[in-house]
Amino acid sequence: MKANKLKQFIKAFTKIPHIIQGLFRYLFYRKSNNKIATEINDITKRYNMRLDICEQCEYVDIKGDKCLIPNTQPCCGICGCSLHIKALSEDHCPKGKW
Repeated sequence: MKANKLKQFIKAFTKIPHIIQGLFRYLFYRKSNNKIATEINDITKRYNMRLDICEQCEYVDIKGDKCLIPNTQPCCGICGCSLHIKALSEDHCPKGKW
């Protein structure tokens, strides 16, 4: 079990630029009024579409048992990323759903 978690952490480090981008958007874009409106609108549409898909996915982890970082649920049960951050990043679904 711990070896699997370690592999997830190592894989997550290869995606640090995507994670930072998603975190930045999560913290600032959704609350900012001084960004370009069309960019925010496009990001928001993509974010909502991705979350809708994730909420229906059989791999979504609502409880947080498979989250790489504790208390960041809901997260992806495959890669362990927080859905709210992953959906805002330029990363992709590990199952190719988006």
